Amino acid sequence: MNWRDEYTFAWEGEHVTVYGYERAEAEVCGGSFEALDQNSAAIIDLLRYDDSLHYDYYWMSQDVWDGRCPPGAIACTSLGVPWTRSIPHMHEAAHALSYLTPGHGCTSVLEEGLAEYFGGPRFHADWNHWSSPEFEGTISEFLTAVKLPGRGYERAGHFASFLVEAYGPEAVASLCRTIPHFSTEEDWQDATQAILGVELEHLLEEYGQYPLCHHQQYRARLWECAGEPDAVADPHGEVVFEVSMDCHDPGTIGPLAGRIVATRRIWFPEDMRAGVFVVGEDGEAANLDFNLEECAPCSAYPDLFANTDLTTVFNFRAGMYELILYSEPEESESLVIRLVPF
Repeated sequence: MNWRDEYTFAWEGEHVTVYGYERAEAEVCGGSFEALDQNSAAIIDLLRYDDSLHYDYYWMSQDVWDGRCPPGAIACTSLGVPWTRSIPHMHEAAHALSYLTPGHGCTSVLEEGLAEYFGGPRFHADWNHWSSPEFEGTISEFLTAVKLPGRGYERAGHFASFLVEAYGPEAVASLCRTIPHFSTEEDWQDATQAILGVELEHLLEEYGQYPLCHHQQYRARLWECAGEPDAVADPHGEVVFEVSMDCHDPGTIGPLAGRIVATRRIWFPEDMRAGVFVVGEDGEAANLDFNLEECAPCSAYPDLFANTDLTTVFNFRAGMYELILYSEPEESESLVIRLVPF
């Protein structure tokens, strides 16, 4: 029997069917499958892909996964099918959708760049209002790479963010269809002139002026930031809301990197200074990590805050923020989030 037929369960959504291999549905957090499907739908809508696209996703135990992806890989996508040990893996889902388009994906720097751009949340420990990241390499050296090296992923994601902001998602999708996988500088020159209306040299100069952003700031966050807020801060009074960090709750995803993740949208009606206090069931400060990310593009220098021993009081700008909570699976509890103006 083919090993692909030996799955233990299948879950079918609008754009993805998840197959578990030596996995049980009870192992996954309650909102994971839906979040994967919603993010896929958002990518399809943004890039104007065929709305009927549907892919398979293999969620594997360590034993099944061993030896199936290249050495050192955290996950991989084979012929349009993500193979992962965690779920939802938004990076690999982006590869799956790209594979289903004419031409079976983009040239490597755009393929990996868009996958990074559409990636999911990862905890960022830097509490500073703004600290510049350090990307390895230049985009020029990666443009014609047949296989983008791992050190170039964040740079490629940042470049994809620039292209989407500066020229629009449909233009980026057109670049993917036009530039061959085994590309030359001349291929890029022809494509940028025909699709973007600029010389390649001008495009790279323009990219050089694009602000430096951490991955958590430049990524799209399509399914995370879109929609109505879960809470609205009040400049004149405390706002309280609850978040369940029980993995079975439909408001959680993962486990991702061994942790339960919950995201909530908070609207700040005006610029304000506020404390964000996460309280556990015992009435004390909860023992977990969180990020607060402004739902704004990289060009707007979006805020990125993290809980630290120093402070959880921050200066917020008017607009939407995403609160991302990370906890250990065994520490499942109901949390109270307090937004207190200062």
